[in-house]
Amino acid sequence: MSGPNARLLQGLQQLGVHGEQLPRNCLSQRCSAYCNFGCRSGHKQSSDVTWLVDAVRLGAHVLTGVEAQRVLLGPAGSTESGSDAQVHPRSQQAAGVLALSAARITPGAATASLQQLQLTVHAPLVVASCGSIHTPALLLRSGITGGGNVGRHLRLHPAAGVISFFEPTAEQTAAGQGAVEMYQGVSMGVFSHAAAGWQEGGYGAMVSVPAAHPGLLAAICPDSSPGALKQMMLHLRNGAGCVVFARDSGSGSVSIDGVGWPVISYWPD
Repeated sequence: MSGPNARLLQGLQQLGVHGEQLPRNCLSQRCSAYCNFGCRSGHKQSSDVTWLVDAVRLGAHVLTGVEAQRVLLGPAGSTESGSDAQVHPRSQQAAGVLALSAARITPGAATASLQQLQLTVHAPLVVASCGSIHTPALLLRSGITGGGNVGRHLRLHPAAGVISFFEPTAEQTAAGQGAVEMYQGVSMGVFSHAAAGWQEGGYGAMVSVPAAHPGLLAAICPDSSPGALKQMMLHLRNGAGCVVFARDSGSGSVSIDGVGWPVISYWPD
């Protein structure tokens, strides 16, 4: 168990409240703590080492560096084949995707020029899986509104981070170690639902341990001055962080601007 997870679990136990190790879909308990940059060991059972591998083995093609621009629509057909076939209640259905490749420099070109390729994929089945922000944007760019429901009811479980600093022991100091080594080991290995408020409707909070790469923390941690931020970073290996995920009772919305980019309207409630 990593230092921050151990510190959180110890504190929860001393308070006499719920705290336990979080089940992880991973082949190993050892972790570089850089999961948010990708698992370099391949032990994390993410889609790139599981479902996508199976799909490629069965003949699927995976295109990377490509962004879906809109869903292509065609006349609605039947929902089933055979004698039980029924006419689809809508006049149109998804028939493919229009996509655009990421800009890239043409190899061997006399002058550097960025080129993008437009791709058209025709398919009898289209799955929109772009996250809670870009999925509604894709559908809205495609003229799919769902009767005004596409883009509504956005929920983001707002979160806040807390960092505590500890004094290293004499043994840790002699060995050149920090009190916690905040940025090493498994992230999100311990959690607590003591403040979840299940009995009061479930609009409470869950506490866990975030990924704590120094570069990320330096970018998101506010401080009074560059000197104060530098001092915090110098003592980071003595720190333990936790993140508080709140369940929002309200909701926001996603719309698109004039060029099709998502526009978020959200305030925590």
